[in-house]
Amino acid sequence: LMDCFYGAVPLKRKTRLHFHEFMREVHRELQDLQGTVNPLDELAKRIAKRYRLICFDEFHVADITDAMILHRLLTALFDNGV
Repeated sequence: LMDCFYGAVPLKRKTRLHFHEFMREVHRELQDLQGTVNPLDELAKRIAKRYRLICFDEFHVADITDAMILHRLLTALFDNGV
């Protein structure tokens, strides 16, 4: 079903990736943003420049820290049109 959806969406700025791959990238970019006033907002802006749509495979959150990061990051992504 996800293959059909992803293929049918007429956007150029889209990606489909495994959730854990996305979180590894989030943690790496947050390290690069250390010292930034609002790192999750800045990260959301960076992601929004690259993608309008993100499709996740196997979305599973078991870590409370990741859940807290995701809450703020997803809100910021939505605010930035992703």
